[in-house]
Amino acid sequence: MNIVKLRHGTVPPVWAEMIAGYWSARSAEGQSPVALSKRVERLRTLAVRGAIADPRAATADELDAAIAALQLAASTEQNTRRAVRAFYRWAVDTEQIAYNPATRLEVTVVLDCDRTTRAVRPSGPRREPFPGHWLDDADAWTAFLIASGSTNATVHTRLSYLRRFAWWFDGPACTVTTSDLVSFMASSSWSTETRRAFRSTVRVFFRWAHKHRGYRENPADDLPPIRPHVPIPRAASDETVEAALTLADPRTDLMIRLAAFMGLRRAEVAQVHSRDVLTDEAGQLSLVVHGKGRRQRVVPVPGDLVPDLGAFTGWLFPSVMGGHLSESSVGDLVGDCLPAGVTMHCLRHRFATKCYTASSDLIATQTLLGHSKPETTRRYVKFDDSGLRGVVDAAASLA
Repeated sequence: MNIVKLRHGTVPPVWAEMIAGYWSARSAEGQSPVALSKRVERLRTLAVRGAIADPRAATADELDAAIAALQLAASTEQNTRRAVRAFYRWAVDTEQIAYNPATRLEVTVVLDCDRTTRAVRPSGPRREPFPGHWLDDADAWTAFLIASGSTNATVHTRLSYLRRFAWWFDGPACTVTTSDLVSFMASSSWSTETRRAFRSTVRVFFRWAHKHRGYRENPADDLPPIRPHVPIPRAASDETVEAALTLADPRTDLMIRLAAFMGLRRAEVAQVHSRDVLTDEAGQLSLVVHGKGRRQRVVPVPGDLVPDLGAFTGWLFPSVMGGHLSESSVGDLVGDCLPAGVTMHCLRHRFATKCYTASSDLIATQTLLGHSKPETTRRYVKFDDSGLRGVVDAAASLA
């Protein structure tokens, strides 16, 4: 990882990695290099002099105090606040943090020629994280989820569902009833899985609120159960993979092969590091994969990938500013080589299907994919149904 040195100190590694990802993502979006450089320089200054060791754990008050402690000129301070707000919006959007502390940072704007200023606070559901009467409970629940070991992605997802309901309900959380939750779910044209995820979120939240915040009851206890939807596996064809490899540059070629031949998700591809490459006594390579929910698994490296994974140092896909590429960047690069309707995740479905076809072992396939339940793996495997037609024809001949 590249650690940037300024005149007044060294950027801490955690800051350096996140700032690198921010630079890479915003550059890819076409933001002005000059404006982006200024924002990044302000973030680095805050990282070095602001006494905040980890940007992912900063609170609104800590950010406010850190910026004030820099003793900047008025206009520079406001630009720094804007840079911090933009940085944290990106961090939330990319699921690196679950809660945006910078939404409460005040920014002043000039109103007239006398340079009278007023504070501008975020308003509306798109900027304010929760309605005012939900904020204390939401903050406490966020801390509880993080303390319990939930990943940033899990916390972000749960808060997203709860926030959507909070703005719809427009009342204190302690007054929510089962009927309110049912009405909200009935008014939403969600997929089955989204509906299940929302139900899970409110059940967890109100169970916590009943136990730790003194709510009289848990209105989510009586929500109707929702049967899971079993999707059809979407395995990419061999022809699709071959065509994608033909279009890809060497870096993207390797990303495609990690997904198609080892079953890695895009976030797992982004995080491949030389320290995770293992060599056994027989000289064969395996890769420690950092999966969802902080779960790790070990996947043997197929022969075609040994030359690529056996001779590199550091991140396999480094960012130009340090750290590794973001998962969204990996997904975009691979997606550009795939036809419409085929995603990078379809390459993972392909791997699952190939593994099961070769072994008829669902548990082994589950282990290689890093799933906690075999039922999940079953959704990935496209079974050969060519024999079904013969059964139908035979049955029809008996009629």
